[in-house]
Amino acid sequence: LYDGAVNADSTVCCVVLDDNGVIKAIRFDVTQFKVTVKADGSVAGVAAGDRIISKNEKKEAYGMGGRAAAGEWYVQAAAFEQYCIGKTVEEVLGLELGEDGKIVDADIKATCSIIVSDWLKALEIAAADAR
Repeated sequence: LYDGAVNADSTVCCVVLDDNGVIKAIRFDVTQFKVTVKADGSVAGVAAGDRIISKNEKKEAYGMGGRAAAGEWYVQAAAFEQYCIGKTVEEVLGLELGEDGKIVDADIKATCSIIVSDWLKALEIAAADAR
């Protein structure tokens, strides 16, 4: 036996569409569940009943701002949300992504340089539910 880790991310998207499928409001968020399982069977990390705080809620405490040229996670998410408003779901889903799941377009990438592939999957599901 050996020590190991369990990580699970949950990506959500809430979207408001007009009658033509244009995005009027949108919000992305992610929660991360991380625990360590020791070889002796003990578990460390999130305990039963603990509230898991999302990346948007963590703000600067998420700690990405110093490493990312485009800023902290919630700042980049807000910039991408602003980009999406006024576009159709299809336009946003049609964004070109690199193999790393990041946006290729330099103008968008200047304000959102993080992986968005899971966001687009969440948008697709949210839009289908909204219609």
